[in-house]
Amino acid sequence: MRTTRTVLCSTVTRRGLGLLNGLRRSPLQINPTFHICRRGFESQASPMRMEMKMLAFLHTCLLVLYFPLNFLYYPLFVQSLLTCKSMEHCTCYEQHVPVFHDTFPSLEEKKKFRLAKVLDCVRLGLIKVPDFGVKDKLDIDTILLNGNSIKSVDKYAFGNITVNKIDMADNPLHTIDRYAFLHMKDKLETLILSGTKIQIGESLHFLNGLSNLKELDISRILLEVNVLPLDFINLYGLYSLKRLVISGLKLKDIAPGTFLGLESITSLGMGSNDFVSIPKEVKRLTNLKYLSVTGCRHITITRNALQGFKLLEFLELFNLGLHYFPGYAIQDLDNLKKLDVSYNNIQELNNDSFPGVYRLKTMMLSGNPLRFHDTMFGRLEESLDEIDISNMALTTLPLGSLQRLKRLKLLSAGFNMFNIIDEDFLDGLSLKHLDINNMITLEHVSPRAFHNMMAPFDLDIRGTGVRSLSFLLAARPLFYGKVDANFNPLECDCALWKLFLDRPVNGPLFGTCTFPNDTENSYVFVIYANMAEDLSKRGDLGARLTSNCELSEAKYRGVVNASATLHKLLARLNIVLFISLVYRNVITLI
Repeated sequence: MRTTRTVLCSTVTRRGLGLLNGLRRSPLQINPTFHICRRGFESQASPMRMEMKMLAFLHTCLLVLYFPLNFLYYPLFVQSLLTCKSMEHCTCYEQHVPVFHDTFPSLEEKKKFRLAKVLDCVRLGLIKVPDFGVKDKLDIDTILLNGNSIKSVDKYAFGNITVNKIDMADNPLHTIDRYAFLHMKDKLETLILSGTKIQIGESLHFLNGLSNLKELDISRILLEVNVLPLDFINLYGLYSLKRLVISGLKLKDIAPGTFLGLESITSLGMGSNDFVSIPKEVKRLTNLKYLSVTGCRHITITRNALQGFKLLEFLELFNLGLHYFPGYAIQDLDNLKKLDVSYNNIQELNNDSFPGVYRLKTMMLSGNPLRFHDTMFGRLEESLDEIDISNMALTTLPLGSLQRLKRLKLLSAGFNMFNIIDEDFLDGLSLKHLDINNMITLEHVSPRAFHNMMAPFDLDIRGTGVRSLSFLLAARPLFYGKVDANFNPLECDCALWKLFLDRPVNGPLFGTCTFPNDTENSYVFVIYANMAEDLSKRGDLGARLTSNCELSEAKYRGVVNASATLHKLLARLNIVLFISLVYRNVITLI
């Protein structure tokens, strides 16, 4: 009896991913399931009719189970939607987000995080802090209220809620009661008030007593003078403060003694001000590990400007209008690991650019008109493992320079002008992460382009002209880690179908695709090693791919089988001809 191959279908629902990939949705809006099919067992049966009966039976079983499962899982999701009491236009969302130990984590540190429970009330048109009612007993880590229309916060605004972080940025907020946060003084660690109308001075009295506060962001708030005053915040007993952001205040100087008693600060952001040099008062902060003067277009980085910052690890000199690399200014920063000099006018780097004993691990050079040559990184060749050369109008990678960086693992080269990624594109490199986003000129990626990279290999290919992910299929199983393919003109093709079936990536693999004959409807998908999901409302991507591609594969197999049959026939004819010729020759000889 002829053996036919049947197909077993497993069903994957949208449950469990919540607000995956930043997509906010009500957890009660559960999309229909879709089917991911894989080849199953061999059975002996009459063709087609038995297969149809089997599939019909399986679908009936799944439908019978679907509704009871909905009721079974309903309580798991109902908590995620928090509607505020007695208020209109207030539907806050609960989500879980990664929180890193370091404010500016490296690639390796990003793998070490905890999940924090966040109450998301962003941009809901709120005119006051919502009454969360019974939700004050929930274990909430963070409240996000930024982008609303809140003008004041009274003493009872947060009720009995105690949280680690409150973000009220970009509200027309001008008054906060002095006791608004006092009940959470032992827990509140982060307060973000950037872009509000709070005035520096007596309006900051609500900070008094927040002895556990570690991060304060008051950038872009109101300041009537251009010198940060002596009694700025050092009168409020913020002895635990580690991170302070005072950017965008149009400051020209900082009064002597302003940071007295705040020597615990390790991170200072003071970009987009009018400093002509780094204020002397900043040198009081000898424990600084991070310093940013980004966007201070009038500043001059002199030879001695950064002396005394022996613990500094990350320095941001982004968009200062520099015409030279400040090598001699950073030569005494023995502990410097990360340097950002992006979007300046630096044209030249050479071996003399890096005096000192520091060992830079990360350098951002994007947006500079640099001339690349083989020896430009000098002694950094032994230490650099991350580099950003985005937005430099490059048409190909400067391999002569990059190949000399022996520890290079992460390369950011987005916003350039690559047309094709061929198998020699990364010749001589061995990366773990490549970012080539936002290049609309890029349309083709060779299946062997990344074959020498290190697994799991992360790829950011957002915003290019790539239409198919077929190049992912050529890699060994689970070679790819995270792949971000969003904002590409991807087609819902049979390569994607095979990715759904075989799931050769560790994941997540994100993307959006459309069918050639149905460009009006786009499908959002995510694929992991153990599952694949259609995140779009229609929820039928898997079924449509299966329908289209199984037919195409059947036609392909038919052509292959016909070709194989023809080859066999020709081979047999050749054998017959050969035998007849031999026989004829033998007869002739006789």
